[in-house]
Amino acid sequence: MISLVNLAVLVAAAALFYTWRQWRRQLIFIEEKSLPSTGLVRDDGAGSWPPRARHDGWPAALSAYGRVYAEVAPHLATAEPSLDDEFNVKRCAEFRARMRASLEQHVDEDAAEKCLEAILRGDYSELARDSFNGFYSCIACLRHAYRWATNPVVRVSQNEKYLAFPPELDLAWSFIQKHLDITSPSGNIVANIICNFDAQGKLAYRVNEGMSDAVLQTELAWCKLFTDSETLVSLRPTIVPLIGLFQLTCSFSTIQATPMYCSIIQAMMSYGQGDKKAALAFTEAVFEHLRKLILYLFDNMNDPNVSRAIWVRHVSGIHSWGLTADSEHGPVEYGGLSGSQTLIFLSVDAFLGIPSYHSDDEIKMHISKNMRNVFAAMQRHCFRPHLAKSGSAEDLAIIEVMDRIVKQMRTFRGVHKVRAVRFLSAPAPERVPMTAALSVLDDKETNEKQQPKEEDAYASIDGLLTKRLNQTV
Repeated sequence: MISLVNLAVLVAAAALFYTWRQWRRQLIFIEEKSLPSTGLVRDDGAGSWPPRARHDGWPAALSAYGRVYAEVAPHLATAEPSLDDEFNVKRCAEFRARMRASLEQHVDEDAAEKCLEAILRGDYSELARDSFNGFYSCIACLRHAYRWATNPVVRVSQNEKYLAFPPELDLAWSFIQKHLDITSPSGNIVANIICNFDAQGKLAYRVNEGMSDAVLQTELAWCKLFTDSETLVSLRPTIVPLIGLFQLTCSFSTIQATPMYCSIIQAMMSYGQGDKKAALAFTEAVFEHLRKLILYLFDNMNDPNVSRAIWVRHVSGIHSWGLTADSEHGPVEYGGLSGSQTLIFLSVDAFLGIPSYHSDDEIKMHISKNMRNVFAAMQRHCFRPHLAKSGSAEDLAIIEVMDRIVKQMRTFRGVHKVRAVRFLSAPAPERVPMTAALSVLDDKETNEKQQPKEEDAYASIDGLLTKRLNQTV
């Protein structure tokens, strides 16, 4: 006959086993969500988010690229571009010849390759992660400068569909592509903008060197929109409370980050563990963080902070691309920078269960593997579709907050649609209509001899933004 003591021991053992199994399930659940963000912050961010970038102290073989940019940058921009195609052909050819000569003079390809091979092996002893980010930005900006060869962008460069780049630039970019697992030959938001800032908040690789203070201020203000959005609500390291005795330090809250990412991850964790009260609180936090972000963008993404007339000519165009490259699936036309490449909007859309703006091939063009992994993890653990099935009071409360987040995003995208078309349609007679993300718009929408009406020239971008607005439900 089992004694009461033995029975108590068996019950205690069963309870411990049950607790251990629950702990194991929670640990697997936590690791699946936290590890992608850990890799993003540690590797892509150099221990921070937004990423830290260092633009000095590189190995000599790579510092040569920075020296090249410093030499050619003063010859890139012009205050008033010519409307003469023959003159512009000559100007672009001279700039490219100058850059090729500078690269040949300063860059030792063998030495550069040796440094970059170490990065692929995971060896950061010579080039730390923050220095890699600075180098990444430098090469991206060199490539965009060579691609357009003058700023503002002119029509003769837009007409180019294929362009051979200097081998020194292709060498460096090929290693960057392998390291980040991206396919595009062009830069992106992280490379051209976010990693372009130094520790003092200045742009390391300006595209308007030698221009007026007004032009430089608009360039800086527009670039700061992206970095300030990520750092808008920075906070000290925090500990995420979990069920029972277990705690997890949220990767995004270490050092410097936007707490909205933490709140999204915490909401997903809490709901997955059945703690709907905590999930509601974290969803409310997402709403508040997003509200502050959108208010900031509404206040700063317009005149006088970003001059419409200056931006469309001196800032926007050079971050485009518009070249075709061969791939295993045939010719592919690549665009340039887009706000859709930022982690902010990738995360919010994943949290809400809104379909991705990018196809699988498109997202691999410009967005690093680590960032794609975070986005994919958030998509997998989106719990919004499960809320309507339950009908519980807790789920209904979360639905109400989710609906408010959707309303915020619809308001933002509706306003952005109007502002984008208004900004892009500012006069730029030296070129045909274009955007940074889509590059040159369809020929049928423009005529070289007659400047199209504003409402017609950007019909395609208006249509894309309208489609995205309609998907935000």
